[in-house]
Amino acid sequence: MIEKSDWSVPRSTLEQWIVLRMVVDTGSFSAAAAALNRSQSTISYALARLRDAIGVDLLRLDGRRAVLTPEGATLLADVTPLIEDFRRIERRGAAALRGERLQIRLLFDTLFPRDRLLGAIETFADDWPHISIDLHETVRQPVETVAWANYDLAILVAAPGAASAQIVAQVDLVAVAHPHHPLAKAGRPLTAAMLARHHRFEISSFDRASEVRRGRARIWRMNTVEAALDAVRRGHCFGWLPLHLVEADLAEGRLVRLVLEKPDIRTYRLALSAPDPGLGQDRALARFAELLRTG
Repeated sequence: MIEKSDWSVPRSTLEQWIVLRMVVDTGSFSAAAAALNRSQSTISYALARLRDAIGVDLLRLDGRRAVLTPEGATLLADVTPLIEDFRRIERRGAAALRGERLQIRLLFDTLFPRDRLLGAIETFADDWPHISIDLHETVRQPVETVAWANYDLAILVAAPGAASAQIVAQVDLVAVAHPHHPLAKAGRPLTAAMLARHHRFEISSFDRASEVRRGRARIWRMNTVEAALDAVRRGHCFGWLPLHLVEADLAEGRLVRLVLEKPDIRTYRLALSAPDPGLGQDRALARFAELLRTG
């Protein structure tokens, strides 16, 4: 339950905190007044009101320079993210006024490399800071089932033989296990019968994971590659993981590739899709799609 006092209007204002920030950055009331295009008396008044609202001294003089007290430094550090949030909101409002989008909704398969995804988001944010990226992870979802009213772009496993698909990544899955796992110490190529005696993870969606199948008691169903990797690292099971994700583990001996009687590298192609394949005249969406394609 929210107490009535939680709804009270704050005694300090964002403007007063910005004045304090400017005084600290410039070192004096006069310099802050010039930077904010206000009179020095206005700056002094704002800081006096802020001090009264907070109840502790926020500034002290060090010679002629105004510096924060320890309490002032702590409180200003708390408020600074709020100042930046307000500035971001104003930028987003200005972009909306210009008719620009404020959000891109991306549906992506759990196999898509995280470094590619995060790198694209970081680069995109440099040029389009007012646009937020809304991420939704899925597992082996066919593009035909995407509810395009909820998404702007999708990176999904391409259907076999989909020649027209816009492929953005190819992911090789290799069989791995912990070095102390019995399969890793078998001493000979592993047959399907040998593999069947041990727990294996399977990355699947929630709906598929809820199915009960006879003869599949040794399958652990998970819906992210990170969860599967953690289980394998702990030696609980084995399975096929993206090579790019386990290369460091293999190089440093935390995991080993299993030697199979029938080599089985499972390759998945990931394709970029959109409700409008041409992306229309949406420059922001086209730019983000390009970053996802090029990595």
